[in-house]
Amino acid sequence: MQLDLAFPRARNTDPASSHEAANRQRRGRANTDAMIVLACVKTMPGATSAELAMFYGLDRHMVARRLPDMEECGLVRRGEIRKCKAHGTNAVTWCSI
Repeated sequence: MQLDLAFPRARNTDPASSHEAANRQRRGRANTDAMIVLACVKTMPGATSAELAMFYGLDRHMVARRLPDMEECGLVRRGEIRKCKAHGTNAVTWCSI
């Protein structure tokens, strides 16, 4: 499955070849990360991004970045806000669609 994840890939002043290389590299990694996070959400619905990261040993920031991307693609949705077991702060939960 290929996601259409939008994010800056190269500086505006970079040559076209840099933009092409950045697109290939980052899009592939972002899609791989998104598929990993989606599998985690499917197995642990109703978890926060920090809980998913902690439970599966993933980088919290990577998980937190991929979830909104996947929400835009219609793969996950935001759930209720509750106290996160990983950080003890209020956080949004996530479920797969």
